Amino acid sequence: MSQIAERRRGSDQEHRDAVEEHVESSTGPSDVELLAALRTVRSWLGLVGAAPLYDQRAGHLPPDAKSAGAYKRRHRELRKRGVPGVYVRGKLLVCTREAWATEPPRAPRVTVVRNEAPVDALDAALGIRTRRTR
Repeated sequence: MSQIAERRRGSDQEHRDAVEEHVESSTGPSDVELLAALRTVRSWLGLVGAAPLYDQRAGHLPPDAKSAGAYKRRHRELRKRGVPGVYVRGKLLVCTREAWATEPPRAPRVTVVRNEAPVDALDAALGIRTRRTR
C-alpha cells in the first residue's frame, strides 16, 4: 500500500476504535427491538399468518394433490358445493388451505327401488326419497 493511502486510511487500531465508538454511541434500537416492532406492525396490518393459496400450476399444488388434473377436479367439486375460499381469477383456479382441507358436503344418496317393492309410508315420513326404475 502506498504511503498516501496509508495516511488516509490511518492505522488499524484507529479504525477499530472508531467502529467501537460508533457502536457504543449508537442510541438506536437493537436488532431484537426492531424485529419485535416489525412483528407488531405486521400483526396490526393483518399480514401475519396469511393463508397460502393453491392453484393448478406445478409449483403451487397442495401437497396431497396428485396432479393438476386431480386438483382441477377437486376444485370444481368444491366450487360446485359452495365452499368458501375457492374461486377463479382469470385462468387460475385458486383455493385456500382451509378450503382445500374441508371435506365437501355430499349430495344425499338416492335409493333405487325395483317396481316390486312398495313405497313405505315410513320411508316418506323419514324423508327418504325413492326413485322407481322403468
